[in-house]
Amino acid sequence: MFEDAYRIFVNLELLNDIDWEDKTDVIEKITLFFKKIINYYNLDMEGFYKISVYPSSVGVIMDVDLIDDYSYNDNNLDFRIVVYLNKKIYFKTACFDAVSKFSEIFYDDEFFYVDLDKFSGKFINYCEFGDIVINSNPNLRTLKKD
Repeated sequence: MFEDAYRIFVNLELLNDIDWEDKTDVIEKITLFFKKIINYYNLDMEGFYKISVYPSSVGVIMDVDLIDDYSYNDNNLDFRIVVYLNKKIYFKTACFDAVSKFSEIFYDDEFFYVDLDKFSGKFINYCEFGDIVINSNPNLRTLKKD
């Protein structure tokens, strides 16, 4: 059985044909994407899942939460897809070197943050150095660079 909750990052190239302003298009293509993943990896997945979708300029972040699996059987699936178009998405890291080249860096007491939309090139090169966070901390301070 699948985990109860998890986060998926998908490079934009895999979902670049979605019209984010068209609710029907988003639901159809996200559902199709998940069904392809389930079939490709032969996953034993059933139940009702909420999928929170956060598009950005480098990819799409999806938080998948199991809502109910008791009333579902035989690999029956149902999705509730919610798209958040205006949420701030950050790359969070404890490694300053991973974000030092960016002109706008935020920080709190433990971590450094960069707006995910500020990444140019392949974000995948940074993934091992941190995490993706959604609206992590409204009290982030801006790091002044010399």
